[in-house]
Amino acid sequence: MKFLLPFFMLFLIGCNASHVALPTQTSTPNSNLATPTTKNSENSAVSTASTITPKLPTTAPSTKPSSVTAKTPTATELRMQITAPADESIVSTAKVQIVGQTLPNAVVSVNGDLVNLDPVGKFQYAITLDEGANIIEIVASDFNGNEQDKILRVIYEP
Repeated sequence: MKFLLPFFMLFLIGCNASHVALPTQTSTPNSNLATPTTKNSENSAVSTASTITPKLPTTAPSTKPSSVTAKTPTATELRMQITAPADESIVSTAKVQIVGQTLPNAVVSVNGDLVNLDPVGKFQYAITLDEGANIIEIVASDFNGNEQDKILRVIYEP
């Protein structure tokens, strides 16, 4: 070790000292970067690197988060009202209008056929009756799986 140190010092003096980094008490070694140096009056290499302090991002003042409450939609009970024809009515024409109302977002069928609703849930659907007693099934359902049905008995006597 005693022989290597003088050789190292000779090597430093003979080299261009501006490309050689020497560790000092205040510097931290970085294996990827050379520290600039100059020679002092004794012809010894002296580190001239300045300490660079990076600017760290400042944190914003802490604010208390506002509470957010999600409103759960209340389930509206599925209801359906049939206004025509009346149950067990006797009619003299083969064509009958089924008229009723339910929720606007419900699905309605009459004897298995889908019926269009207006924006407020009203519907009207024409069916042709057979002579004698007829069974008419009206079903309303919603997207929550609720269902309501009405059975009408209408007699057609020409």
